[in-house]
Amino acid sequence: MATKKGKEKAKTKAGAPEPAPEGKAEPDAEPDADDAEDEAEQQQKGGGDIGGGDISKVTDYAEEREIDSTKASRAAAALAADDSVDREAERARERELAKVSIEQADVELIAREMELDKEAAELALRQAGGDVVAALNTLVQQPA
Repeated sequence: MATKKGKEKAKTKAGAPEPAPEGKAEPDAEPDADDAEDEAEQQQKGGGDIGGGDISKVTDYAEEREIDSTKASRAAAALAADDSVDREAERARERELAKVSIEQADVELIAREMELDKEAAELALRQAGGDVVAALNTLVQQPA
């Protein structure tokens, strides 16, 4: 019976490439399944660090703070007050526009020429103070 080393020498003499010394891999050699298993075991044990730092040292730190309920309620009240002021200003503007006298024929002209619905044409005419030419100029100069 031939020993294992004797068989390897026989393969080498027959034209097969010589095995690389232990610890050094051949550049063309494909990794064995055993090598992959060994590598996986090392990573699980924490000893194998491939291409990166030790992940166990990385931690997320977020400072926990209590929310002051009085500050939060004041902020919510301020937002609500700002919102109500904006709504009131919008209603006042709508009342002002409603006071402007316009003719229905002018609204229809603007709607037809500018291809708008009647509500948009009426708004444009009211914003222009009832002046058809100014309303048309404003609509033409608006970016699409």
